[in-house]
Amino acid sequence: SISQFFDVKRKDFWEMFVHHATTIALIMFSWTTHFIRIGTLVLLIHDCADPILEMAKMLRYLNYKKSCDLFFVLFACVWIVTRCVIFPTWILSSTLSDASKFIPMFPAYFIFNGLLVT
Repeated sequence: SISQFFDVKRKDFWEMFVHHATTIALIMFSWTTHFIRIGTLVLLIHDCADPILEMAKMLRYLNYKKSCDLFFVLFACVWIVTRCVIFPTWILSSTLSDASKFIPMFPAYFIFNGLLVT
């Protein structure tokens, strides 16, 4: 988040700033409210497609167009499955409905879930 102020200004500067601030807040809340397992799963789910995208970028820079396209399709599939299927059906449903069965409700629980849903 801090490095954005020293990097090249892009059109989506404020969107990325809010995104990174929300991410840092989620990590802090997951650690301080003992939701470490959920926080770790969220990080894993959201980061598992990143290496595939970086590989596609490298192949693009090397002008390997067909390989780049293949890796980008693979990235898109992994991203859709992890962010649009696994995250809402497994992690969000667990934190929104199942967590109340295992832990008492407290104010930070609602802040944590509000950040997860956004």
